[in-house]
Amino acid sequence: MDDYSNLTAVLMWIAAGGGTAVIGWAVAYLAEMWPGWHGLPSAVKFIGPVALSFGLAVLADYALQYDEVLTLAQPYWLMLVTAVAGWIATQAGHSTAKLRGISTRAKAR
Repeated sequence: MDDYSNLTAVLMWIAAGGGTAVIGWAVAYLAEMWPGWHGLPSAVKFIGPVALSFGLAVLADYALQYDEVLTLAQPYWLMLVTAVAGWIATQAGHSTAKLRGISTRAKAR
């Protein structure tokens, strides 16, 4: 996936199997942090992500049938992608400030 700013391209990527990566990320970074996840039976932890990946691909494929809606949603998608990219870009500075204790000194004032 090269162009995350193009909603149609992202939906095509998800429908073609990229949804597996999205669900895999969610499980790795979100579910693994949830204590309840570790108590689930292993079959649920296997079948759940597979079913979610399939469902996401089906939804993306369904959404691709609505060109007019995608055209209307494209500017908002671009705003969202830009906001997320901006947030990601600020995290290096945030981590550096945290390591240097800048926020701790500011809170102490």
